[in-house]
Amino acid sequence: MRIVGVDPGVTTGLCICTFKDGADGFTLNATDFYEIELSYDFSDRVDMILAGVRPTLVVIESVVQSGHLSREKVQQIRAHDRTIVAAHKRGIKVVEVQPQATKLIRKVPDQVKGNHARDAYRVVMAYFAARK
Repeated sequence: MRIVGVDPGVTTGLCICTFKDGADGFTLNATDFYEIELSYDFSDRVDMILAGVRPTLVVIESVVQSGHLSREKVQQIRAHDRTIVAAHKRGIKVVEVQPQATKLIRKVPDQVKGNHARDAYRVVMAYFAARK
């Protein structure tokens, strides 16, 4: 199964992974990764990646949409919402992971480059680790 992990923000990280469930647990392999700046063509770029990857699932880190809304928080919300719209437009299931769960994941494969892409891998890992 192909999964796209998303860490939304001013720079949004995406990590494309393959998932296999087995008797001894699960295997998660990162196959590709992206870091996309929030700009006028953000939605188009996410849509293009989703069209090429054709994932079964998008796992996205949720955002707190209350309290003090700094400029960065507003941009994070925009990236979050635009990613969900792009996934739903293609009929892809979307699930959210709480930031606290993502922070518990420490190990990320060396081939995943970029802080935001590495965080996107952690988002996917947190989702499957919670299912154990």
